[in-house]
Amino acid sequence: MQKISSIFKRIYPWHYVVIVIALPIVVSFAIILFKPLFLAKMAYFQNKSAVVLADQVADSQPGTLVIPNVTPTPEPTPSPTPTPTPKPMGSGSAKGQVFYGRGTPNNKFGMYVHNIVDDIKASAKLINSNGGDWGYILLTMDITDRNKSSWQDMFGVASKNHLIPIVQLFNNGKCDPKKMEFDDLAKMLNSLKWPSKYRYISVFNEVNAKDYWCEKIAPAEYAQALDKAIKVFGDKYFIMPAAFNSSARTQDRYLSEDAYLIAMNKAVPGIFTKIDGWATHSYPHPDFSGDINNLPANYGTRDTINNYTWELSLLKNNFGVGALPVFITETGWLHREGQEKCKQYSQAGLLSSATTSARFKDAYINYWLSDPRVVAITPFIFKSEDPCAEGFAWQKKDGSWYPQAEMLMAIPKTAGSSN
Repeated sequence: MQKISSIFKRIYPWHYVVIVIALPIVVSFAIILFKPLFLAKMAYFQNKSAVVLADQVADSQPGTLVIPNVTPTPEPTPSPTPTPTPKPMGSGSAKGQVFYGRGTPNNKFGMYVHNIVDDIKASAKLINSNGGDWGYILLTMDITDRNKSSWQDMFGVASKNHLIPIVQLFNNGKCDPKKMEFDDLAKMLNSLKWPSKYRYISVFNEVNAKDYWCEKIAPAEYAQALDKAIKVFGDKYFIMPAAFNSSARTQDRYLSEDAYLIAMNKAVPGIFTKIDGWATHSYPHPDFSGDINNLPANYGTRDTINNYTWELSLLKNNFGVGALPVFITETGWLHREGQEKCKQYSQAGLLSSATTSARFKDAYINYWLSDPRVVAITPFIFKSEDPCAEGFAWQKKDGSWYPQAEMLMAIPKTAGSSN
């Protein structure tokens, strides 16, 4: 007690002034120093609790994908800002060349063309008209095709006419991923001289329909096949999955695309983080005659020329995949001209070629060309001898044009690049 008393005897009044001034400063520094540590600790325990809760929900229903209903916290409405320059996209683990990173102009116009040299040449008159250059063509390839000479001829014509190929693979009745010889196919494709720096490949077609997958619905098999293709083709190619039939609801011969995608990701977790872009079939329904501005009851975005916005939301909401570059590899209205010999579609419900031309113009001007996510638009089909596909054609059998072709040639285009 005497020691303590002696200490206080040595405290002078000015000491109290120093203490009063210094104490708040010390407390403030302490708060600044320890606040981040406290918040980090709180976040750790919150995240740990969330993980435990998610595990409990998943364990309650083994073997099923649980998607809890979560109400997101509303975000404040942002102030209007200028439209930013598109950032690089398509950077999945397949390491395909990042499209927007090339920094060159892009001509979005293209055509789905049969593998016929004369059709490839003629299609360039549409695709690269009115200021356009280096637009796109979609060509189909059987995965068993090893005819290097034929493909080099087509690529040579495409190069001469400044056309960038998108190769859509067909599985030719092969549905066992273990028996798909992607290695040999990759060797053949690697041996070709491509017209462009970017090598675009879409792996198969509308696989959520039995028609295109050995008369069965097998999303797990397709996911494994896609995963194998991504690994084999590697970083030399820009890989996209098959375009799906987005308008089909689940029934005997179809599985709804949303359910199909979830099943794919369950079979191969993270499969959609590995792709470089998104192929889509943007058909106007019902009956290839729909008007996006006047949809019938029970029809939605998935049934329209803007279907890819619905698909991209599925990828984001279910798998956390950000916006991918979109390639519209098939689209089109069915006009009655040229369909007279087809029994598959009712002639009474078909549109005139003048109406399909007006619908196409609306789609290009008001939807596709103004959307920075859309890279290429290749309508089905440039020209066809099939009596049930002639109604989609842009060029008639005699070489003259349907009205939609004249309309397309009048639209100003961008001089793109092969780099």
